[in-house]
Order: sequence, then structure tokens, then C-alpha cells
Amino acid sequence: MKIHFICYNNHMSTNAVLKKIESYLNGEISAEDFSYDFPVTYSFYCHQLDKTDPAFSALMENKVKVLCRAYDPFDYYNMEGEKIFGEEEFRAAISAAYEEGKKLI
Repeated sequence: MKIHFICYNNHMSTNAVLKKIESYLNGEISAEDFSYDFPVTYSFYCHQLDKTDPAFSALMENKVKVLCRAYDPFDYYNMEGEKIFGEEEFRAAISAAYEEGKKLI
């Protein structure tokens, strides 16, 4: 089942960020690619989101970007703090953040 978000608030930046998450949840890109791509996509829109949807922007910054940074399935990076090694755990956390984000707009 594909996830499709309908933008109710006409904010292109919110829609673009949610569509990036959907591309991962729909299996269009891998978890590893998403973990690199999402922070770039969010960074492109974050200043606009801070103005138009500050609660949504904070969630993306403080939850989704943090999850992307923590995803390390190969234990490759010498990072301090929590790591997420499994894709199932990562997908579940991203899906929960996606649902939380939709409620904020």
C-alpha cells in the first residue's frame, strides 16, 4: 500500500519534506539513501518551514534528522550516542514521525 499525502495547507515546503519521507516509506529509496537524502531535503526548506510550520519544522529537525543521523546498519561511524542498526526499527521510527508530522499541519 502506497502512502500519499495530500497537502491541505498549500505550503510547498511541508509537502516536499513529507514527500521525501513517503518515498522511503513506499520503498522508492533505501533506508541508507533516505538517511543521507532527508537531511539535505529538509535543510533546503527549513528556513521557510520555521516560519510557516514551526512545530512541524521542529519535529523534522529534532526527530527525523536525528533518526537519520543515528541510522548506521554497518556500525561504520564512530558516533557517540544511540545508533539504529536495523532497518525495521528505523522504518518504524520514521513512520511514527511521519504520522506525528501530518497531525501538526
